[in-house]
Amino acid sequence: TGRSSKIVGARARELHADFVLTGVENKIEALEGLLKEYGLSWEEAAYMGDDLNDLPLLEKVGVSGCPENACDENRDAADFISHFKGGEGAAREFVEHILKAQGRWDEAVDSFRHD
Repeated sequence: TGRSSKIVGARARELHADFVLTGVENKIEALEGLLKEYGLSWEEAAYMGDDLNDLPLLEKVGVSGCPENACDENRDAADFISHFKGGEGAAREFVEHILKAQGRWDEAVDSFRHD
């Protein structure tokens, strides 16, 4: 995100995110660095964004998404438009959509079951 916020970091820890990037000025450079670090291509990346500063990434990644309340340009560019607004479940719905398309949804659900 372009924002710098302790709340974002705290939420990332709650979600057990492997990394979080805040205060990013050039999102293409930042994502390009992550892709290189993990040995991935742009086609293998997914990205969700709501505003115009996200548009270049939506047009570059393999799977793009936006929340219901994204700007019109992002909605036009996105492969997936959430039924939810940003901050109200849009990212979770996007992840679910991707996992189901990959046939990995049941595996994800099972990871929350405790035997």
